[in-house]
Amino acid sequence: MISEYTRARLSEINKDRYEESDKEFILEETEKEGRARYHLSISIPSLLFKKLDEKWGFDFLKRKKCADHIVFELKSADKCALHIFELKRTITKKTWLRIVEQYNGAYVRGEVIAAFLGLKIEKTTVNACFKEDKLKQCHETITPRAEISDAKLRKALKIRSDEEIDLNCVGGIGGIHCVHKKNILYENGEGCLYGEGCLC
Repeated sequence: MISEYTRARLSEINKDRYEESDKEFILEETEKEGRARYHLSISIPSLLFKKLDEKWGFDFLKRKKCADHIVFELKSADKCALHIFELKRTITKKTWLRIVEQYNGAYVRGEVIAAFLGLKIEKTTVNACFKEDKLKQCHETITPRAEISDAKLRKALKIRSDEEIDLNCVGGIGGIHCVHKKNILYENGEGCLYGEGCLC
């Protein structure tokens, strides 16, 4: 449910920056090298915020990188779950470290928006949506982990799907624990990646 307070606050935000639904959202990445669409099914009132790295007025934040989308799943009038989504064609060592930075940037922005809307974040899920996982291949071929010189990457390789992680593990904000989920994308035959999932 959306409270009157939250509704009044939403009226102060440009409508092209968010969507609300209790059925579905379409998350899109429109960059030429990584065009993708992710169909997200939902069952309770939720808010989708997008384009968080484009002229949102977050210049006062040090973290400039940000994930593609954040979704507030409204558990009650003043409590929510935060879901962060980043869409990528391929996850490599380099892109994974960038993704974790984007997770952190999105979380900070999520906190700012939630506070403005009068919502308390009770749980956070970060979602990587991708086609090819080269990071997993790296993890399986390099043993033991001590052979990896990059300490940040060594910690990143420990992260597995549906595990509790701390965003501080790769240079993020300490004390923020969340569940990490991997979502597979597929080619649709038109040069675009497609995937689907649900908030559950």
